Amino acid sequence: MVQKRVVFAVLVLVLATLACGLFSERGDTSNRAPASAGQLSGEQTFRELGCSGCHGGAAGNIAPALEDVYGKEVLLENGETVIADEDYLRESILSPDEKIVAGYQPVMPDFSSQISDQELEALVEYIRSLSN
Repeated sequence: MVQKRVVFAVLVLVLATLACGLFSERGDTSNRAPASAGQLSGEQTFRELGCSGCHGGAAGNIAPALEDVYGKEVLLENGETVIADEDYLRESILSPDEKIVAGYQPVMPDFSSQISDQELEALVEYIRSLSN
């Protein structure tokens, strides 16, 4: 039984990694200069980082859907709940292993070195707009 869970967890991790790579238009972002303010919209950043590969569409089982999440309570794996506000969204993007949503594996990559402050703000605002 434990072996099946390990295999399942590895499979989910591999699929999440592939989804992020397949849906990303940026490729290796480790050496790129941060985008200047207004250069990329939050929706473009969402798409180019591959967020839609896990947080929407057919791959929605890998990560929670983000539509209508802003301002709502989110149940975490440890049984606690948090409100999905701007601080929570920023933390989830920059340090995704800090607060794991119940029912999901911790497979989201850390984007702290991949996006600029302006892109982060645009991304948070885009996610917020999905709840309006």
